[in-house]
Amino acid sequence: MAGMAVATCADISRIVLLLCILSHVCGSDDEESKLFCKSQGDLKLLGTSYPAPADLPFCKQYSKCTCCKKKHAQVFGLRVQSSVDGASLSPECMEMTAMLACRLCDPEVGVGQKPAVCQGTCNAWYDQCSEDFFEYISLSEQLMPCSDSSLVCSHLKDLAVDGSDLCRKAGLTVQRAHKKCFDGSVPALLDSCKAQRKVEPNKWREFVARAQPLLLFIMMSAVCGGILALFFNIPKVLPRPAPVRTDEAAADDLIPGKELPPAKAAGLAALERLNRKQS
Repeated sequence: MAGMAVATCADISRIVLLLCILSHVCGSDDEESKLFCKSQGDLKLLGTSYPAPADLPFCKQYSKCTCCKKKHAQVFGLRVQSSVDGASLSPECMEMTAMLACRLCDPEVGVGQKPAVCQGTCNAWYDQCSEDFFEYISLSEQLMPCSDSSLVCSHLKDLAVDGSDLCRKAGLTVQRAHKKCFDGSVPALLDSCKAQRKVEPNKWREFVARAQPLLLFIMMSAVCGGILALFFNIPKVLPRPAPVRTDEAAADDLIPGKELPPAKAAGLAALERLNRKQS
C-alpha cells in the first residue's frame, strides 16, 4: 500500500511539474505577444511601455494612441520647423515631410507592426518634393530637407532618382510587397490603448498569478510528503499484538515444585477439584 502511495505521489508531482513548465512557457509566449513599444530610430524608450494617449505638441493626429512621449514629438516638430524657417519646402512637400517625420508616433509603427514605409507613400513624397531643396547629411548619412543652417542644398530630383531611392536615403525601409506598412493614415485605436484606459494591473497580483503553478507544486509536494510519512509510520502507531504462548512455555507452568503466580495457582487448584468430582 505504501508502494502505491509513493507511485501516486510521484505521478502527481510529475503532472504538476509539467503544468508549471507549460505555464511558464505559455506565459512567456503571451508576454512576448503583447504589443509593447520598441525603441527604434529617434524613438528612444526606457523600460517596457505600451501605446497610450499622450499630449503631443506635434504629430497631434496620434495623440489618442501613441508610443511617443512629449519630448519625441518636440524633436520631430523642430526638424520640420527648421525647414519652414529656411523656406526650403513648398506647402505640399511640407505636409508630406511632416507626415513622415511623425511616422514613429504611429502606434502600429511604435509596436513594430509596420516597420517599413509603403512604396506608394515614398513615391508620393518624391512627387511632392522633387523641386524642393534637400541636403545630404554626411554625419547621419541621411537625406534631409534643407534648414536655415544648411550649407549646401540641392533639388531633391538631383539627389534621388525616385520615391524608393528617397526613402532609403532618408533612412527608411521601403515595403514593396502587399504587407502592412506606413502610409500616413491614422489607425484605429489599438486594444493596448483601450487597456491603458483601464486601471493599471496590480504588480503583486500579476506576480501571484505567475507564481501559482509553482505554489501548487510546493503544496502538492507537501501533501505527498505527509501521505508518505503517514504510511511509513503506521507500524509504529498501531498497537502490537500480544505475544503468543508456545506449548513449551505452557509446559513450564506445570513443572512440579515450580512456584506459580497466585491467580494461576488458584485456577489450577479449581481445575483439579472439578476433575476429582467428575471421576
